[in-house]
Amino acid sequence: MYGGLRHHHTAVAAAAAVVILLCSSSCLASPGDRDLAYRWCVDSCSSGSGCAALPPRTAIPGTEPQCRAACPLQHQHPVPLPVGLLGWSCGNDCRYWCMWERENARQHARKMGIAGPATVKYDGKWPFRRVLGMQEVASVLFSLCNLAAQAHCLVRLTALLRQLAARTAPKEHIRSTVLDGEDETAADGASRAQNSPGWEQRGISGLRGRGFRHSRAVDDGSRHDNSSIDTVDKRLRLRKGSLQQLTAVYPWWPLWAVYFGISLSAWAASAAFHARDINVTEAADYMLADAVVLWGTLTTALRVLGLRQPRQWAPLLLVGAAAYGLHWHRMLTVLFDYGFNVALCVSLGILQSLMWAVWVGRTKHPVRYRMWTFLALLNVATAFEVFDFPPVAGLLDAHALWHAATVPLAYLFSSFIAGDAVWSAGRAAVTPENHSAVC
Repeated sequence: MYGGLRHHHTAVAAAAAVVILLCSSSCLASPGDRDLAYRWCVDSCSSGSGCAALPPRTAIPGTEPQCRAACPLQHQHPVPLPVGLLGWSCGNDCRYWCMWERENARQHARKMGIAGPATVKYDGKWPFRRVLGMQEVASVLFSLCNLAAQAHCLVRLTALLRQLAARTAPKEHIRSTVLDGEDETAADGASRAQNSPGWEQRGISGLRGRGFRHSRAVDDGSRHDNSSIDTVDKRLRLRKGSLQQLTAVYPWWPLWAVYFGISLSAWAASAAFHARDINVTEAADYMLADAVVLWGTLTTALRVLGLRQPRQWAPLLLVGAAAYGLHWHRMLTVLFDYGFNVALCVSLGILQSLMWAVWVGRTKHPVRYRMWTFLALLNVATAFEVFDFPPVAGLLDAHALWHAATVPLAYLFSSFIAGDAVWSAGRAAVTPENHSAVC
């Protein structure tokens, strides 16, 4: 979702790719839903028989009705535990088994040389084989992989900022780095040791036993050098690791931390939605996807404008929160408008991409090529959504492969944030040792 000006077309295409990922809409009248044999089967199963049986003229010759639906009327077959846990009702289960009865009949007809339509969609989705009660098991697994990737990158980015905070920490503030509740005599000892003669000779051995872990200092054969005090500073600040210290190094980190938090929630909702498509999981998936797009756009705007203080962020964030609240109040109480939601996501995605494209090019950002590589690979991954196909073996479809492709892209985008943090901290010479391959 995020190249100079010559990369604008790539950015716009990338924005569309992100929207496909986060704001995909459902078809309300798929070909499978209009099939008369399928509808007859569903009505018969859910209203009385409890069996997924097609009309005689469309059923596979020589087959008997399959009484496999999880209906109260069907007592001779217990409901499988995963099906019950994921809330498959009689009507839901009837639609599932009738769908597969109809698809099996289509495949049989094609084998017999009878012309007919290929695999069709039902309720806006391809027919998937249910695994442990989950509708789209591959998409569930890849959504969880994205969640794990986001969590991993969040941890590694936090660790990077702590390292930067330790390196840039002024020694005269060593007292302020003592952990809350620790014996302040440790800070007094550190301060006195730093200001007294012979500090370099004594190193930090005098601080052992006062709550500090001793780190090996550089020894030139006769004395410790000034890296000893740096090591103490680093240890103290790394142990503290407060948000205030991280923000002093990278002012926009609170915004990105919230972004990662929303992303984690969104991928969890995605996994739940692909496991079981019901109204609650659908609404949660769309709401959190919208939140990721909106918060990403707001964070991008604040970053490219160079606004460092929370009081400067407040007006834009309040407007964004109000707009989000009004939009979802309408979606939940008036009309769940898929088309409008997609258009909104498209607009925000394009705006966000253009902001990144102009800014990294105009500022000659030292890691701008990471952003451009991210955009290029995102376009390649978009092919999985553009060239949609029915699931292989009823399990793996193009959308699942798209989710799989976004896992490494999360690492690449986080690598750009890492480079931006290093650059913001005053290290214009970006080197592999301080931030490359952060995640």
